[in-house]
Amino acid sequence: GAAADAALAVVLDAAGHGPPVPPGTVPLGNGRGPDPEGVARWWAGLDPDGRAVLERERPALVGGLDGLPAAVRDRANRVVLAGAQEQARHEERAVLDRLARARGPVELAAVGWQLHEVRTRLARLTAVASALDRPGSALLDLEVDPRRTDGDGVRAAVAHGDVDAAAHVGVYTPGFTTGVDEL
Repeated sequence: GAAADAALAVVLDAAGHGPPVPPGTVPLGNGRGPDPEGVARWWAGLDPDGRAVLERERPALVGGLDGLPAAVRDRANRVVLAGAQEQARHEERAVLDRLARARGPVELAAVGWQLHEVRTRLARLTAVASALDRPGSALLDLEVDPRRTDGDGVRAAVAHGDVDAAAHVGVYTPGFTTGVDEL
């Protein structure tokens, strides 16, 4: 009951999501966050309006919550993706403005590096969006961290096919020589 809700609020707050919008008990699993089976039961127990509020108000939470139907996570993560792309485009315009006003080689180099970082993130977000153009694709998870400049600022889990109904699911994890652009 209340203890599980409080624990969920702590887990979600630590992940940067804050407490859930509608009240409800989501069982936690092994100290690693919400239990997917418990999340599925919790989601099924919410009324349609409660689900709609969560999808609309907390897409990052819904998109990353194991146990929800793939279609729900996909819709939420596409909202997050569109927002991240718009944010990156906004940052790109701001950096281009700073670049136009930059004076001296040190400032030009610093602003040039910022532009490179923003454009790298935007390219990766665009690659994720392109991977979703294939019929039957779903965006099951999306992490965007604009503070990461080591190339891992965008991570995505893109599914091809119906993972909710699949008897078997194969997983491809790109290594250090491949990325979402190669999907």
